[in-house]
Amino acid sequence: MAPHVTNLATELVQHICMFLETDSLHDFRLTCRTLLAQSLDVFTKRHFTCKKVMLEGTSLSMLLQITNNPVFCNQITTIYLDTSRLLTEAETRSSRVNEPSWGHYDASRSRNVPREMLKAQGRLAVAQKELLASGGTQKMLTEAFRRLRNLKTLAIIDGFSFVSLVSLGNISRWKFVGMEPEVQPGHLLSKDELFLILSAIKDSGISIRNLKIASGQHRSGCGGWASLSSAAMPLGADIVELDETISALHSIGGSTYLASVQHLHLSVWKSYIHRAAGEDYSQKYRRALEHTLSHFPGLQAFHLDMNRTIYDRSPSIFPANYPSGLQTIRIERCILDDDALLDTLMHSQATLRSICLRHIRIKDWSKTLVKIRDSFALEYFEVGHVVQDHGGTGARAHMGSKMCFCERPEGQRECPRGILHRASLARNVYSDLTKWAALVHFRDLPRP
Repeated sequence: MAPHVTNLATELVQHICMFLETDSLHDFRLTCRTLLAQSLDVFTKRHFTCKKVMLEGTSLSMLLQITNNPVFCNQITTIYLDTSRLLTEAETRSSRVNEPSWGHYDASRSRNVPREMLKAQGRLAVAQKELLASGGTQKMLTEAFRRLRNLKTLAIIDGFSFVSLVSLGNISRWKFVGMEPEVQPGHLLSKDELFLILSAIKDSGISIRNLKIASGQHRSGCGGWASLSSAAMPLGADIVELDETISALHSIGGSTYLASVQHLHLSVWKSYIHRAAGEDYSQKYRRALEHTLSHFPGLQAFHLDMNRTIYDRSPSIFPANYPSGLQTIRIERCILDDDALLDTLMHSQATLRSICLRHIRIKDWSKTLVKIRDSFALEYFEVGHVVQDHGGTGARAHMGSKMCFCERPEGQRECPRGILHRASLARNVYSDLTKWAALVHFRDLPRP
């Protein structure tokens, strides 16, 4: 006779719960108090390991309620903090929202929205602005961070890059509390909001090792750290504002926290370098980015995403200096100078073990990759979607797909760091890197 489920060991019950869909898990837990208690660990890991929070009173209050629970509080290791702004009733009905250039014009939609919902949404929008102005947002964040002793990762992002924003009629909306209030289209992460969040981390006294700062991208290609600006202000000032914010935090005692950050991910969207009055801004932005990185002396892993298309002709702003103890570097959607890239990597030659280059444009990728192979004792190297210029003629050799390779430690059967291909094949590619120069196109290595 098969044993009753309530007589099973807790480990077996938890293993069963891991394979249940969310709705089925909830129904299973409501069967009896025994199963409710035995499945608690699976329930908390599924719902409270990663939390998504908005800089808004209701969302922050819910976060504080969760942090009051010792079981749920200790489970949270990652927080996605969205800085989107809600729209008031007047803004919702304005032509700014229902404008064809935004790509989501719907004249009938505003007329059909219930008046009660618009008023409720307007009250939430006003409350959000008042909470930010009064300093209440920072106080609530500080209190929540202070209780989250196991928090390891914080992602500061705006509505365009936030994973929980859905498109409803091509309008970004935030889902919470049974409502769908609209968020402001075109609102991007500002330096004031970034300073507020980082100050809350500093005041809370916790040490978040992994920090991700990402600004979204508007449909038409405009974007950055600052709000959408007129054509008179060259895009790319977002990098300068980032440097100003980090420097301000450092000046008020934030150096201890900044030194504790080990993994930094910067997604500086649409950082195009425009020339105004004959001035080249690339050097200015490069210095700002280098100065920002100088405030993170304990950095071990750095991920830089410049969102530059590989066919963009604007100057490179790739930084020349990184913290000396860097072990992992990942560069995406960036325009690189061959010599500058090698000089930069050589600063961390003794410690660098992992390199990833994806969606980049470089002058002579074959020679550059050979130099990297000969100069570093890498455990992991990934290259993909590289474009090479040919004398300014417009012709390009495209190294498509993605290729990974690594050295296999002696006596170890599998490749380290979750390599996608078999170790033996990866080692062969690593040894025959010079043969890549003869390839214009290549396919992925065969999968196991």
